[in-house]
Amino acid sequence: MEMLLSCMGDLLESDWQWDFVLNLSESDFPIKTIDKLEAFLAANKNKNFVKSHGREAQRFIQKQGLDKTFVECDTHMWRIGDRGLPLGIQIDGGSDWVCLSRKFVAYVTVEQKDELVLGLLKIFQHTLLPAESFFHTAIRKSIFCDTYIDNNIHIKK
Repeated sequence: MEMLLSCMGDLLESDWQWDFVLNLSESDFPIKTIDKLEAFLAANKNKNFVKSHGREAQRFIQKQGLDKTFVECDTHMWRIGDRGLPLGIQIDGGSDWVCLSRKFVAYVTVEQKDELVLGLLKIFQHTLLPAESFFHTAIRKSIFCDTYIDNNIHIKK
């Protein structure tokens, strides 16, 4: 997640005029033309595409190890104990493949003075798979909640 946020910050500082960040894996293969992707995103300006795990939040939390504390040392993630999650906020998550709007990217990177973002960054600092929950939770629990689309614009094979 740190790498993603750092890259997003670099994009915001660049002169490039972009509207979305869409992360891809080495095995992703575009099945639509760039023109069709651009038209789709232009029609959905300022929307944020993240695929949720569904309705079983507690199962997702346990499966992802969000109720455990992890520390990275010597290129290995070590589970060092149990932890409680903060009261009053429901953690969301799902796929780590996301398509995020420029406004939301600025919210979670440059404008990190927001209490929610600062708190989530602290929570996910010692999490095994933070990118699979941070963006989802930040979108759903912030002023960006009405921009949430439960789709990561990826197709599973």
